[in-house]
Amino acid sequence: MNKKNKKINNQSKSESSGKLKKVVLDVAIKFRKISAVSLIRAGIITIIILTLISCGFGFYCKAQIERQMQFVWQAVFLTNGQVYFGHIKNSNKTEIILTNVYYLRSADNPQEENKPSEFSLVKLGKELHGPTDVMRINRDHILFTEYLRNDSKIVQSIGN
Repeated sequence: MNKKNKKINNQSKSESSGKLKKVVLDVAIKFRKISAVSLIRAGIITIIILTLISCGFGFYCKAQIERQMQFVWQAVFLTNGQVYFGHIKNSNKTEIILTNVYYLRSADNPQEENKPSEFSLVKLGKELHGPTDVMRINRDHILFTEYLRNDSKIVQSIGN
C-alpha cells in the first residue's frame, strides 16, 4: 500500500502542479492581454492629449500674430492701378478684408504737363456715397501686398 499511496501522491502532486502551471499560464496570458490593452489605451490617450495641446498652441500663436498684424499698415496694389492702404484683418482663398482704409487721390492739373503729379491721402468713407471703412477685395484683382514701415510717408501722413 505504501507504493500505491506514493504513486497516488505523486500523481496528485503532478496533477496539482499541472493545474498550478495552467493557472499561472492563464493569469500570465490575461495579464499580458490587460497590459497590452492598457498600453494601447494609454498610447491613444497620450496621442490625443498631445494633439490637443499642439492644436491649442497653434491657435494661440495664430491669434497672437493676427493681433500684432492689426497694427501693421499694408499697401494693397490692384490690377486697375489703384493702391489701398490699411490693415488686413482677414483673408481667405477668394478675398481679403481691409480695414481703416486710405487711398491716394490724384490732384493732377491737366494744363500743367511738366509739373509732377500731386497726390492726397483720402480716408475711405469721406466720399459722396458714404461707404464704410471696410473693403472686401477679390484676390483675383490683387497684384501684390506690401508691409509699410512706420517711417514711411504714408504711415506718417495717416498718423497726423
